[in-house]
Amino acid sequence: YAINVLCNNDLFVENSTFHNNGRAISSRGRVSLQNNLFIQNGDLLIAFGGEWIIRYNTMADNMGSALIIYEDINCFVQTTVLLEGNIIWLNNASFIGVPDPTCTNNPMAVPYYQITLTASIFQNYAEHLDDPLFAFLAPVYDVDPLFVGNGSYQLRLPSVAVDGVPQGVTGVPFDIVGTTRPQDGDSDGVARFDMGAYETLP
Repeated sequence: YAINVLCNNDLFVENSTFHNNGRAISSRGRVSLQNNLFIQNGDLLIAFGGEWIIRYNTMADNMGSALIIYEDINCFVQTTVLLEGNIIWLNNASFIGVPDPTCTNNPMAVPYYQITLTASIFQNYAEHLDDPLFAFLAPVYDVDPLFVGNGSYQLRLPSVAVDGVPQGVTGVPFDIVGTTRPQDGDSDGVARFDMGAYETLP
């Protein structure tokens, strides 16, 4: 558990001891996560408020939920989440919002969370299409990202995640293993960012 968190190019695997829930990161402050690989954890990211910027991560095969947002116990701190360029796949659940019943008599002036989802693979995202607290900015896919497999979460063609981030969306200069971004991974003559923690070479 932390207040402010900055994690770039890290591996989070098999976290299972925090309150027996297996949380990789839990925070109520400002969190920035870029180019990380989250695999085989319990509940992955637990937010109690604050600003979460989650870009170009691969979150897969986690036994719990990729993101859980609890309403702040003081009933007035909104959690804002930017999900951009991520692959969120084969987790127990993609997103769970947990309102605090003690806040029902003290409603916030704004909703307790707001999520902006863009340029990502987000499993079961259709379940949240009617959620007014989600902003879906294309492209968002609910398709198999086509990992290489055998323990590798790199991508293989014809994955939609390869060169899947539209031009004009700001990326990050390197992937988790130091490969320069963007590459022309699908060899169509245009270099675009891949979704997820790994950039595919042509």
